[in-house]
Amino acid sequence: MRKLVGWIIAAAVAASGCLAGDGPAVEENTTPTEEPVSSEFVEPEPGVFVAVNRGSVRGTVTNEEEIAIKGARASLVGTNFYADTNETGSFLFENVSLGPQQLSVVAPGFQAYLADLNVEAGKVTDAVVVLLVAEDLDAALRPHLHDYWGDRGEVILMDADVDLTTREANGQSGLTSDPNYAKTVKPNRNMTNPTDNYRFGIKAASDSDPPIIFPGAKELRVTFTWTQENVRLDDMGLIYRHPNSTAFIWREPKTSGQTWTIPVTPDAADDGHEHITSWQFFATSANDAQGNTANWKPAVILGPLHVKMVIVKGDLFLEPAHPTFWKDGDTMVLRNRTNEVNFRVTDRTNGNGGMSADKGMLVAPGTAKMRVAFWYYYKDQANGTIGSDWVLTWRLPSQPMATTPLSEYKRADAFYSRAGLKVYEFPVAPEDWDAFYRKSSGWGWMASPDGQEDDNQLSNSVDYYRGSLWYAIQVTIYKDPEWT
Repeated sequence: MRKLVGWIIAAAVAASGCLAGDGPAVEENTTPTEEPVSSEFVEPEPGVFVAVNRGSVRGTVTNEEEIAIKGARASLVGTNFYADTNETGSFLFENVSLGPQQLSVVAPGFQAYLADLNVEAGKVTDAVVVLLVAEDLDAALRPHLHDYWGDRGEVILMDADVDLTTREANGQSGLTSDPNYAKTVKPNRNMTNPTDNYRFGIKAASDSDPPIIFPGAKELRVTFTWTQENVRLDDMGLIYRHPNSTAFIWREPKTSGQTWTIPVTPDAADDGHEHITSWQFFATSANDAQGNTANWKPAVILGPLHVKMVIVKGDLFLEPAHPTFWKDGDTMVLRNRTNEVNFRVTDRTNGNGGMSADKGMLVAPGTAKMRVAFWYYYKDQANGTIGSDWVLTWRLPSQPMATTPLSEYKRADAFYSRAGLKVYEFPVAPEDWDAFYRKSSGWGWMASPDGQEDDNQLSNSVDYYRGSLWYAIQVTIYKDPEWT
C-alpha cells in the first residue's frame, strides 16, 4: 500500500438554521474574560447542534490501512479537552472556544501527531487523522491487524457430524464424562456447570481456515441438525463460554435445523495467531432447562449430531501489541521445579500424564531448539524397591491431548543420562510455537518407565507401576538468530 503522510482535513460545515433554547447540554470551557457559552444553538447538519458562539471538533483516527485505532488519546493543546477514541476511532469535543486550536493525537506504537485547526462559530470542524507506525519499534510490538477474512463477509468454520457417544471419535469433541456409561444422560439443571452435557469442539470446515472465531467477527451462527433415529429429543439447547466469559451461557432450546445467533464482541473473538478456538461448546438435553424434575426425560444418543458454525464479519480493529518474549536475551528458562512433586502413574488412555505445562510457560515464537532436563525418583509402593529407568515424551500444541495416542508422542534420545537424570535437546519447528497471545502452553509432557512409552494402561498392568514418581523438570528454549 502507498505510504501516506500524517495529515488532517479541517472542514468548516456551514450553518443551516437557528434554534433558541433547544439543543445539547452546555459544557462550560470558559476563562474569566471569555463570554459564557450561549444558550442559542444552530444546527449545521441534521441532529447536530452547536452553540452560536462556540464550535465543535469531531475526528476519526485510523492507521495507514484505514483501520480504526481504538484508545488513541486526542486532545486540544492548552485546554481541558481530551478523549480516548472509541471502537470506530472517533472522538468529539463540544463547546470549543473560537479561533486557532492545536489538535494532538498519540497512540502506543505510532508517531505522535500535531495539527493546527481553526474553530468557527456555530460550525463543526472535522479532523481526519492518519497515524504512522513508529519506525524505531520492533514489528512484534506494534498494534496490528489480523485479517483472516479477505473479501469474505461470512466464513463457515464447521460443517460436520459430531459423534456424542464417544470422546475419541471427535478430536476435541465428545462427552465430558465417561462415554462407556453416559450415552443416556439427564440435562444439567444448573446451567453454569456443563458436566452433564455433551461437549464438542470446532472442526475447521476446510484446510484453508483455522478453527477459531476470527478477530473482527460480529456474530456466530450455530445450527444443530439431527434425526430422531440418532437423537431421541424434540429439541436441544446450546451452552457456550467465550474467552472473556466468567460463566457458561445457556441459549434457549431449538428444534433440528434451527439456528442460534450469538453476538461476538471484539474482546470475545479469539486473538490473532490462534490455531484452536478458546471458546467452549456443549449440546444439552434441554427438556428440563428450568430444573423441573417432573418434566425430565433422558436424552438417548444413538448416532451423530450435525453441527454447522458460521461467523459473520464486522469491523476489523487493531489488536494489542505482541508480548516481548526475548527482551532478556537469546535463552529463556520456562520451568524450573525445584520442589519435588508427587506424580501417581494412572490410566493414560487419554494421554494425560499430569505433567502439562504450567500457566505462563510458553514456547515463544522464534524458538529454534529446546533443552529439557528431567530429574526423577520412583519408589514402588508394593515392595519398596526403586523403579526402573524412566524416559520423557511430549505432546505438541497441534496434538490434542484427548485424541493423541502415546505412540504418537514425540521423543528423542537423551544426549546426557545418569541415574535419576536425563537431558534432551531437539529442534522446534515454527508450527510448534505457542501463539503470540496464549496464556498457557499447548505443550504437554509424559513420564514413562523406559520401554513402556506406548502403554496406556500402566496402572492396570502390574503392581510394579502403582507407585509414585517424584520429579523436577526444567525447560530451556533458545532463540533462532534469524528470527526478528
